[in-house]
Amino acid sequence: MQCRRGARALVDPLEHADRSTAGPSTFTGFHAFHSEALKVRAGVLAVADGDQAGEVGGDLDAVVVGAELGAGQVSVDRLSDPSGMLPRMDMTLQLTIDCSDPQRMVTFWAEALGYVPEPPPGGHATWRAYWAAMGVPEAELPTGAGDVPESIIDPEGRGPRVWFQQVPEPKVAKNRWHFDLKVGGGRDVPLDVRAGRVRATVERLVEAGATVLRIKDEPDMGLYAAAMRDPEGNEFDIV
Repeated sequence: MQCRRGARALVDPLEHADRSTAGPSTFTGFHAFHSEALKVRAGVLAVADGDQAGEVGGDLDAVVVGAELGAGQVSVDRLSDPSGMLPRMDMTLQLTIDCSDPQRMVTFWAEALGYVPEPPPGGHATWRAYWAAMGVPEAELPTGAGDVPESIIDPEGRGPRVWFQQVPEPKVAKNRWHFDLKVGGGRDVPLDVRAGRVRATVERLVEAGATVLRIKDEPDMGLYAAAMRDPEGNEFDIV
């Protein structure tokens, strides 16, 4: 693939990924377009050096991932580039969580994280209307997908965007990662104050649909924490 000075070259992720290791919906147009992805088919972008003409392709040893995350910035990150042709730029982060009921998860996690449901881009009544305008095939959109927001954002713009992706398969094992909601204030805060903050958050999230797995009350270690599950069984901690 030849690149003229200042030109941008699109790199198809399917050419540089092992599909056998990809999870459900990893490479669908729905997934690529959900993040307001650059108005191109795939959410992967390679940018040739504006001052250097050359060939980008063949035995390419760099995959540059880009996605416009809601109101955030275009995310471009060079994983490896021995040639030095591709520029490194700041990376933004989106967390995608598979689930059965995106609307229920949006409601719960917006409450848990202090986030808000993400409105559709300007000029579109719903996210589904936006995806349709971007060319996502109707066959890739589950019934009801995008009729109400399925993503949440930090109203202060500090935390990552979180998208709840509807999938057919249920959760079957303990998560290999989890949220820690650090509400106590850290070790400089007296233990009784931290414990009160944790208890208040536990009560609030139980009302929102969470369940308590266990309470860790270990005053000798200066620890009071709660292990919980969200409405779909995903584990998280309150510390």
